[in-house]
Amino acid sequence: MPRPLAAVAIAVLGVALAGSAFARPDGSYGSNCTGCHGGAAFPTPSTPTSFAASTSFQNFIRLTWSDPTPSKTIRYELFRSTGSIFPGGSPWRTIGPFTYPNGTANHGSDDATASPGVTYRYWVRSGNAGFVSGTATDTGRRPLPANLSCSPGSLSRTITAGSAAASTSFTCTNTGDGSLSYTISDNQSWLSVSPSSGSGSSHTVSFPGASGLAVGTYTGTISINGGSAGSDTVAVTLNVQAPPELSCPGQTLARTIVAGSVAPQQLFTCTNEGDGVVSYTVGDDQSWIVVAPTSAAGLGTDQSQVHTVTYPGSSALAPGVYGGTITINAGTAGTQTIAVTLTVLVPPAVGCSPESLVRTIYAGTPGVDLAFTCRNEGESALSYTITDDQNWLAVAPTSALRVGPNDPRSHTVSFPGAAALALGAYTGTISIGAGGAGTDTVTVTLQVVQPPVLSCSPGTLERTLYLGSGAASQGFTCSNEGAGSLSYTITDDRPWIGVGPTVVNGLGADATQTHTVSYPLAASLPLGVHTGTITVAAGTAGTDSVAVTFTVVQGAVLDCTDEIAVTRAEGQTTPAVLTCSNTGVGQSLGYTITEIPDTPWLGVAPPAQANVAPTQSRQHLLTPAATLKNGSYQTVLRVDAGSAGVVDVPVRFTIPEPGATLAGIAALIGLTLRARRRAACARAQ
Repeated sequence: MPRPLAAVAIAVLGVALAGSAFARPDGSYGSNCTGCHGGAAFPTPSTPTSFAASTSFQNFIRLTWSDPTPSKTIRYELFRSTGSIFPGGSPWRTIGPFTYPNGTANHGSDDATASPGVTYRYWVRSGNAGFVSGTATDTGRRPLPANLSCSPGSLSRTITAGSAAASTSFTCTNTGDGSLSYTISDNQSWLSVSPSSGSGSSHTVSFPGASGLAVGTYTGTISINGGSAGSDTVAVTLNVQAPPELSCPGQTLARTIVAGSVAPQQLFTCTNEGDGVVSYTVGDDQSWIVVAPTSAAGLGTDQSQVHTVTYPGSSALAPGVYGGTITINAGTAGTQTIAVTLTVLVPPAVGCSPESLVRTIYAGTPGVDLAFTCRNEGESALSYTITDDQNWLAVAPTSALRVGPNDPRSHTVSFPGAAALALGAYTGTISIGAGGAGTDTVTVTLQVVQPPVLSCSPGTLERTLYLGSGAASQGFTCSNEGAGSLSYTITDDRPWIGVGPTVVNGLGADATQTHTVSYPLAASLPLGVHTGTITVAAGTAGTDSVAVTFTVVQGAVLDCTDEIAVTRAEGQTTPAVLTCSNTGVGQSLGYTITEIPDTPWLGVAPPAQANVAPTQSRQHLLTPAATLKNGSYQTVLRVDAGSAGVVDVPVRFTIPEPGATLAGIAALIGLTLRARRRAACARAQ
């Protein structure tokens, strides 16, 4: 086995030193030592053995060795280096001289100048007056005190809310040389360390309460106490994130095309609206739907992926509504669906109605406007323009843009040159052109005819009736004495006049219409002459009127006894007589008699009469009750004949005391006569 280069160098150096220096007993060196110590030369000393440098003393490094031939040695030379090559030169330390013969076999020296924690290499050799021995070598070190060091200094875990956190670890080591012992604690319930003590090892950090934590960032501290070896901490951060959440807003896509065309592409975007990352795949269920890309991987918080939807098979689809579904599957982050609706429309086609228009006008008059409507009989929009081929014909508007399937457009047809046209029938054509959506036409016929003429007869209507009675209806007729068709309306200016019918349309040449005139409020009209006018308006065909005269005269007139005042003896029931007459003309009357107030002591018979002709009278017996005692009894009899009049007749029965004088009776009769004259004068006024 080859010797190490350092050892060879040390051996060579040792031989060189052994043959080139001589030590005197006083420690000095000379070229020889002949005659030293009595003239006897020292033999070559032996190399020290059992040389050891300590590593266990904190305040110094202890060097020990043995000398197999102590009698040959007067001193020891020590060399020190932080390297591994023998340094040569002067010794770092010399021990001795010793008096010959020494006889000491074991020696030592403490190096208190050594720096703690630094490893030194030491060499020792024996020397005497003439020679030095070879060297013995060893390494030594002043140990450092125990020192606690834990790493890493921080730990971090990120989890999704509701899930458990994987354990992690840290390691504590003794960066010194002494004995290390420590204990571990933490300050969070969601944090646990095992084992909780040690002398230099790895420790597992677990998170037993992590799954119950809400979203947020949690921090804790693991404290390691090593006593005199110091303390250390490990910061722990637990990030609880919301779970990844896939969102693809706009849950529907829709396209509308005309049959035979290709639907334009569309886009949708999917975003991770939670924490963490999300990956997903995209699929669809229809051959006419294609989505690209079909997947996304590793979308972080708020990151998005845009997808393109094309419709390569849409041009082959028949008209109708087609539905499909795009499914985005993100596993635990959720599944989203997007409904796709493709509407294939029937191609547009223009259609106008009615197909023909007819207007009849009177010569010299303008024609009343007509109208037609154009519709889109397909399902996608169209536009069209309108022209006509006659100068007496005009259409407005002359175009329409973007007409949808449920968007009919109305057009007005006017006749600007019609008033100048001669009698006759004229035709024209309105043309509607919608390009690829087709064409249509509307035929217009204008008939110019002789105008109608209105004539109504008789021109007057008269009625005479009695006050309070109804009147029989009358009539008049209206005729078209011209050509064409006559239409008119009828109005009147009095509430007591009624006419029917009030509207007539399409009365042809020489045709006649009869109208009935009634008098619904005749019975309520007062005495006198009442007039009104019935107006018949036929526009250009003229206006006519019928004058109505209504005369209300008095018929039946009620007249009754002015007053009744009689005297009767007590117990006498001889009746008094009330006479009522019809003093009017031409009308009978009827009436009823009532007492005001009702009196139980007087009887009236009969209490009513009917059909009393003019100049006729009727009598009524007024019978007092037999139980009447002396005194005066009064009442009023009301005779009600309706429109023929109402008469109130005062009635007084006097019952004198038995044996009353004739003078008293005469005086009573005189009072009665005077009262009757006053009543007659009042009626005359």
